[in-house]
Amino acid sequence: MEKQLKPQGVPENAMWNPKAEKWQLGTSNSENKPIGEWKWWRPETGIIAYILIHDDNGVAKSFTSFHPNGEIACEGTYVKNTVNKATHYRSTESTDVRFAFGTEGPEVWKAVQRSGYPLTYDYYDKDRRHLNSEIKQSALPVGNQMTKPSKSDIDTLQRKGKRLRDGALDGSALETILGKISPLLSYEDDLEDAIQPLLEVIIDDLKEDPDAGDILVVNESIHLAELNTLSFLGLKGVIVWGDLTIDGTMRLSENHLLVVSGNLVAQNIITSGNLIVLGKMIARSCILGDYNHGSAFIEGGMEAKFFYPEEYEFKVTNENNFKYAFGKYDGLNLNDQPLSDFMQLIHPLILENMDQNKAYYDTPCKEGRFWDYVDRWQFMRYIEQGKPVFKE
Repeated sequence: MEKQLKPQGVPENAMWNPKAEKWQLGTSNSENKPIGEWKWWRPETGIIAYILIHDDNGVAKSFTSFHPNGEIACEGTYVKNTVNKATHYRSTESTDVRFAFGTEGPEVWKAVQRSGYPLTYDYYDKDRRHLNSEIKQSALPVGNQMTKPSKSDIDTLQRKGKRLRDGALDGSALETILGKISPLLSYEDDLEDAIQPLLEVIIDDLKEDPDAGDILVVNESIHLAELNTLSFLGLKGVIVWGDLTIDGTMRLSENHLLVVSGNLVAQNIITSGNLIVLGKMIARSCILGDYNHGSAFIEGGMEAKFFYPEEYEFKVTNENNFKYAFGKYDGLNLNDQPLSDFMQLIHPLILENMDQNKAYYDTPCKEGRFWDYVDRWQFMRYIEQGKPVFKE
């Protein structure tokens, strides 16, 4: 391994971190947890890159990142190891640090994260003028009831599936499940990190409580009307060795698992759980990520009219095809379309609640602005109930 030369400006007692590819310096407590101030420096220039502040228990409290020229790029705080408030700044020079969503226009100089989800920002120009338009959020025609699985879908799953505790996969050992999935997936390390703890919890729960949520294994392709929250079925996970076709919405909640060895096709797909699709994932309407508690591994690529990942992580090994998409995801292929183009696709049921905001559809800060017009939680409930999103 080539020895790293320490540039001028980096303290003498700083150590090289090969994973971060930066020089670092900080103090740890008796449990080897970082405490106090930790710093990282760029290896090529010795300019400070990142500062992270921890409490005495090793919990991260605040951070500051820097552009290559030393200007502040972002600063913020943590609550329960999650970024609570972040403020992004442009650099006066070329930079490798992404600004906010990464697609804002050059007139946006500062972005201040708003509270709550989905992630949105207040934008300011170089003269500190507020750029966000005064938008009135519209209500969608939705009820309060969650869609429950139909008797027909329950009967189909019970008839074609076998529960883990009843001997599915020829045994209930965690190694049996991972052994069948891992060879089919290119992200074996990521799979184990994301899925193994969940499976261990499910299996431990089953050992302690026979009524705890189980994993259902279906050894053939299956066709359902809906596949909504698995807890309605008393399940923590479903493994389908074949294609899974759903006429309506597939909704996967956090701490739940869905594995499909073939293609997953649905009208809408909403996921905050752990999702593995070894074929293609196709939504005739929308694919939505929901927060950041799970992740998806898609081997065959994704296809949808509308894609929005929010904070959820999608890992995809093939090309995606989206009619319209925005959000924090490197694979987006249409990030620069004006919001007004998207509005032309929207069904009148939604648009009739948004007419009062037409003047703002193409404001400079268009990235992610759809959620300024429509509440995201209402939107998810709206599509769960099978209501139309796009014109035919």
